[in-house]
Amino acid sequence: MIGIFIFSLWLVAIYALLISSLSLSEYNKNAIIASQLAVEQIEIVRNIRDTNYKTLRGWDSIPWSASFSQWYYIVENDFSWNQIQITEIWSFVEGRDKLSDMDAYRLCMNDNGVYTFDCTSSNNTQTPFYRYLFIEEIWDSTLRLKSKVIWYSRWYHDYDITTLITDWRRL
Repeated sequence: MIGIFIFSLWLVAIYALLISSLSLSEYNKNAIIASQLAVEQIEIVRNIRDTNYKTLRGWDSIPWSASFSQWYYIVENDFSWNQIQITEIWSFVEGRDKLSDMDAYRLCMNDNGVYTFDCTSSNNTQTPFYRYLFIEEIWDSTLRLKSKVIWYSRWYHDYDITTLITDWRRL
């Protein structure tokens, strides 16, 4: 009887360790995906800046507007003819209790395994990730970019990175 009790305690401990390991593995996978999604936005904006130098436009201009203004944006490379899509988020909200209001910047995955903001297509599956970019001008010829990815898997998580981009040709 004592042997069965000790064996069952051992099984419970192994089971708890297994569950904890699987939970940590899922968190690490999502944290790695979130970090790469956050970096992708920053790199897209840097690419826009560098392309603007090549096309002789203002370093901080975007095709349909004069320049980036201080606000929240959705930045996406949709890998089509008009590759980079930048959209202002008009009614920005964020928070654990606001997830249902954050659908404008929820990421879905298409058939090719690419993250997209198009969740209306029946072929695209929803992911737990939400992504946006906040841009603010802090000095003349310097923008601060804050790329943030939020995900909800068992509890609320977020990952953000902040960087500065400048008009490096002027400096």
